[in-house]
Amino acid sequence: MASIDVDSYSPCDTFTDTPVSVQLSSTADQTLNNDSDQLSKKKISQDRPKIECSPRINYSDFTVHVLTWNIASTTPSPADIESLFLPQESLMLEGLFNNTDIIVVGLQEAYQSVQDAMTTNLPLIGRDPLVDLFSDFLALKGFARLSSSRLLGILTMVFIKRPLLCYIRNLETSTYKTGLNGIFGNKGASSIRFSLGDLSVCFTNCHLIPHPENNDRRATELRDILEKQVFSYSQPSKLLEHDLVILFGDLNFRLDGHEFHEVVTTLTHHGYQGLVQYDQLILEQQKGNKSASNLYSFMEMPFDFQPSYKYEPGTDRYDDGGKGRAPAWTDRILWRPHDRRLPQITDSEPRAVIHSKYYGMHTQPRISDHKAVSGGLVLSVDISCIVPLVIFRLNEWVVGCEAEVSFDVMARTQVSIFDWIGLYPCDFSSVERDYIYYTYSPAKGGEGEDKVYHKTLTAGQVPATPGRYVLVYKSNQYNCVLGMSPVFRITERENS
Repeated sequence: MASIDVDSYSPCDTFTDTPVSVQLSSTADQTLNNDSDQLSKKKISQDRPKIECSPRINYSDFTVHVLTWNIASTTPSPADIESLFLPQESLMLEGLFNNTDIIVVGLQEAYQSVQDAMTTNLPLIGRDPLVDLFSDFLALKGFARLSSSRLLGILTMVFIKRPLLCYIRNLETSTYKTGLNGIFGNKGASSIRFSLGDLSVCFTNCHLIPHPENNDRRATELRDILEKQVFSYSQPSKLLEHDLVILFGDLNFRLDGHEFHEVVTTLTHHGYQGLVQYDQLILEQQKGNKSASNLYSFMEMPFDFQPSYKYEPGTDRYDDGGKGRAPAWTDRILWRPHDRRLPQITDSEPRAVIHSKYYGMHTQPRISDHKAVSGGLVLSVDISCIVPLVIFRLNEWVVGCEAEVSFDVMARTQVSIFDWIGLYPCDFSSVERDYIYYTYSPAKGGEGEDKVYHKTLTAGQVPATPGRYVLVYKSNQYNCVLGMSPVFRITERENS
């Protein structure tokens, strides 16, 4: 028989910690069920265990690509999605997928119909077509969807290089309504947070109230989001308590005291540099702690691009829409490191938690009255506490034959009857969506217990198609992937 073909990389090869062997007793097999909702309905513990870092410090840089785009209730095509990741005039994105670890996408006005815009909970049933559209494209580039969160038309998605999935902890989503004084979700925020190594990070996608005259209300909405939006299951519970907050979206800040024709004339004859001083977001930041928005504590890379709003769809021409709406930098990306993460003079190894890499506007696609805006950020993370808690041991897999799933669980790692092991094609786009087969982990096991975990799959449960696959261990207790195998090959049975 042919020997197993394991890819040269493994998400678990980076670390040398020796796992404690622990025994897995068998459980009833769970056959393939396309309704992945039953997995998400399992009880989520409110007492998730804390994962402790080792005393050593080992910094590593992770690059995050953040994209924000108000799609104005249009339906992007696959070609539109592809164009968002191509090099642009103000964005040199060559090698983006090779040089990026995490991709965050924030959409606004992501409605599928007029009826959707009037619905308070989207999507009501089934899968989200926009999430699938981005997931399918980025899966081809080596990324899997970590999570998505939607508040009406405010859609946030996080994608991550597949080998990094088992290094994420404390994953959670949250939304906050600000429309009609907090009653309606057409305006507000959709957030996704998680921990990577010693860093807790929160990505908050906002769509705030429009129009220049509403600047004070806009600032108040932003303050409410930053101070009142909460997470339910693990700490930190509030946005500003995270080590790092990345705030982005259609923040809707306009140019103070400027009408449409005045702005267009200035852009045409003098460029945009002279207009930056009138940007309401920058003016709000200059108010310091007297601002109602908390924006004074956020940073933004200086922008070197034209206003991203308002365009005639299908063109690069500004258009007031018949309502006198002047061009403005409505679409922004900002960040705020917590004070405890700022470099200190007394640090033996002072290091900024984040620095910016690029910031620019996309000229393509042109289907919306907004242009998309992207930014690149580099996070410095202590990875000494990023260890896979489950390590798979691979044997040979052959079509039509039984196969054994064996794995080790590190000491002090809790396992639960709601944990599950999934078999996936190597290019899967989502842990929740793309499993070929899954089985629940047995109830036995827990902190301090030493047992060996193994599971036998019958010949009928092994995929009938030869190819490249991976195994994933998903934990309910930690709400994350605790381990992922190297890519391995399932081969055809040799003729005797």
